[in-house]
Amino acid sequence: EEIKIPSSVSFIGNYAFASSQSLKKIEIPSEVKSIGQYAFFECQSLREVSILCNIEKIRKFTFSGCKSLTKINLPESVTRIGLSAFQNCGALKSISLPSGLTKIGESAFCGCSMLEKIKIPGSITKINWSAFEKCMSLTDVTIPESVTSILPNAFYCCSSLIKIEIPKSVTSIGKNAFGGCMLLKEIILPSSIDVQNLGLGYRVTVTKF
Repeated sequence: EEIKIPSSVSFIGNYAFASSQSLKKIEIPSEVKSIGQYAFFECQSLREVSILCNIEKIRKFTFSGCKSLTKINLPESVTRIGLSAFQNCGALKSISLPSGLTKIGESAFCGCSMLEKIKIPGSITKINWSAFEKCMSLTDVTIPESVTSILPNAFYCCSSLIKIEIPKSVTSIGKNAFGGCMLLKEIILPSSIDVQNLGLGYRVTVTKF
């Protein structure tokens, strides 16, 4: 089933399409001003989302559990991605984060097991709890110098990650931020960071600067 929302719609309510098993493709028109939380929660057949409107928030659990989702665009107007917004979108291989994004919520991309790379924009200051936990295909992570803190479990069980470079702007990294990263061989990070609680395996080469 493909749905094109009529131009007369300005708001998509909470739970609007939640748990729809037939929805495969949806186009959200430019007239829409807001998409509610859980709006597409557990739409397990949803493969493609086209967002043509200038929304500011992807609210909590909006696309969580959309396990077939492979294609979605985030408008440059988006500044906040909420709690678990894309959690367990297990087919999503890539997503481009808007340049003005200021918040990536807790567990926002947790369980996106096919996600291969992520470039965090230079407007982000904090990588939240479990934000990219269990992104098991993630091999390429770009962290900008705007980031000052990486919270616990941020990249926990990113089991394909081989190397990670932490910019000098980062002053704190939470517990197990890189725990369960089984293939991690090298981490480059500021000398002020204590590596004891990061969950690093014994084979990881730590380079401080």
